[in-house]
Amino acid sequence: MKGTKHATQRFFSARELRISLMLIILISFMSAVVFMYLIKIFGGSLKEHSILSFGLIMLGYVAVVGFLTMFFTHRFIGPFERLRYELGMVLAGDYTRRLKIRGHDDAYVKSFIDDVNRILVLLEENDRCGAELFRDFFGDLSALIGKMDPNDPLTRKLTGLRDRMGKHLR
Repeated sequence: MKGTKHATQRFFSARELRISLMLIILISFMSAVVFMYLIKIFGGSLKEHSILSFGLIMLGYVAVVGFLTMFFTHRFIGPFERLRYELGMVLAGDYTRRLKIRGHDDAYVKSFIDDVNRILVLLEENDRCGAELFRDFFGDLSALIGKMDPNDPLTRKLTGLRDRMGKHLR
């Protein structure tokens, strides 16, 4: 049952990306059909200027495809520079930070960010538990060392061990 849920979620995410790409291709083809129709209409009345009319219509098609490319790449790739900055803050130690997505960003990017935020929740919890363990363990170890005879070689070994572990775990 668990494997079925994972496969369903993966298909849903892949479907969102497929829909975005399908829209790019579909609108591009539709604009190509419209411009071909315009060539047919204006080609008959502008026989002597057929190269000029063809050039103008192709320029229009290039403008439509360029607009579609910019629009969809802005929705799909645009958020990643900001997300890289926010992830840099997480890597610097701000585990409470969550990645935010704009309302008009691609649905595939949104589902990816939801997954990353779930990982960040686990990372924050892990960091909090580690800090509590560090504080409790070293507090108890220091209290034990404080109760021991300072001249005992075992006390000095435990103190050295505590200090070395503290350097590595902080």
